[in-house]
Amino acid sequence: ITMIDVDAWFIVTGFITYDDIARLSVVNKELNSVMNHSAIWEQQCRLYFNADASVSKTTNDEEEQNDAVVDNHRNRFKSHFQSFIQTYGHDSIWYYERVMHCWTSLTKWSKLYLPQLLTTFNAVATSTEIAALKQEICSTAMLNSRHYDYLTPYLLFLGECANGQKIDLGVGACGMYGYYRFYNKVSAGHLLSIADAVAYTELIVRRYGKNVQDLWLFCGGFPGNGFVYQGDMPITVPCLTFIDGHTGHICKLTGDAQVLHLKHMHSNSFLEHLEWYILHNVTANNYRVDPQRGILRFPLSDAAVSESMTQGIVCRASPLFVPEVSSITQRNFIFPYHIEIECPTNYYDIRSAQGQDMKRRCEQCPSEKNKFRLQRRKWVICDDGKTETVQGDGVIGMYPEVFVNQKLFSYESCSQQNVPSNGTMGGSFIFERELTEDSVERFEMQVATYKLDWDMCQW
Repeated sequence: ITMIDVDAWFIVTGFITYDDIARLSVVNKELNSVMNHSAIWEQQCRLYFNADASVSKTTNDEEEQNDAVVDNHRNRFKSHFQSFIQTYGHDSIWYYERVMHCWTSLTKWSKLYLPQLLTTFNAVATSTEIAALKQEICSTAMLNSRHYDYLTPYLLFLGECANGQKIDLGVGACGMYGYYRFYNKVSAGHLLSIADAVAYTELIVRRYGKNVQDLWLFCGGFPGNGFVYQGDMPITVPCLTFIDGHTGHICKLTGDAQVLHLKHMHSNSFLEHLEWYILHNVTANNYRVDPQRGILRFPLSDAAVSESMTQGIVCRASPLFVPEVSSITQRNFIFPYHIEIECPTNYYDIRSAQGQDMKRRCEQCPSEKNKFRLQRRKWVICDDGKTETVQGDGVIGMYPEVFVNQKLFSYESCSQQNVPSNGTMGGSFIFERELTEDSVERFEMQVATYKLDWDMCQW
């Protein structure tokens, strides 16, 4: 085995872990020298951490003349690798690439659609800050073994991507985890810096006691604590999203201090949730984006969302579940919903399949000359096995019109349910246009049934 040259070992070590390299290095003196070769550790850095290997190279003559240069060059990559392991743990080699893929995807998307979001992120956390955080959230067994398991991706994000967001007045208006609003209520989710996470976690533990002592707050928004949306939209509903210190699950907290691990949104770990949110929702453009306020968290497509088309006009209904103002003990579960009425446009490329579809929709939709106005609404709400029908004029005091090229109309409202699952809501909007003083033409736009279920709605 000692007869194998460095080039061959370079190939072999590309298929084994650094633990295997460490074991080989103690076999004998010759292997120790080979396993400490800079090329092998440069390969490990590139393989697992995509580390910048732009270490100044030395020529062969320099290497022959200066053993100190050789030792320095040899050790730099190994030290870099060991530093990663010391900071983020042995599991970091398996998580690093996935975490960085989320971050690079988010930053690339933000540059195109939401540049303001990028201005809210702090610089990366220092190794000292990461070390202090590990003392706060890691068990003694984790610290002793340097296996931080499900917490590793969270540490990596803070230390290699961004140490949370700025939340001071007027700056943190664009939460990484988006915002929602209904009635006069507003909430937003910001990735918290280590310092803010420590402060707010301690505050919540003091308020709620032992129910939350094993939870770590990583995403938050708080009324009256500097979080402001556009001045006229202060946060009124808290956002409390935790990592469970025992299981790694993503958890929410209800208004009556009950801890929920909801099944939706890939909430079994920080990384699964991060990948689901960034890769399959944000960068997939599954949310509307306001250039100033940020990501509107009512999804365009999801398990609980419904969509229907009437006369070429799309009606989309998107609910959320808000644990923070729901109460299990009082049987009060809050489901705000976002309704969109989307008319077709005649600005399309007829050569594409989407253009052909839009052309058909335009042919079915009323023209601006023959526009219709929403006059009445009808809702059928199912809750706890009971069905209730609600009818009224307009929607939240408005009477929108529909016609080709009409801009998107949307509004938010809310349903309060007695039980958190198996609820549904659907109905119709009645549109009319006046033909004569004595006659009107009307059509009924269907609002397909959507789900009011805490395990199917986003939160």
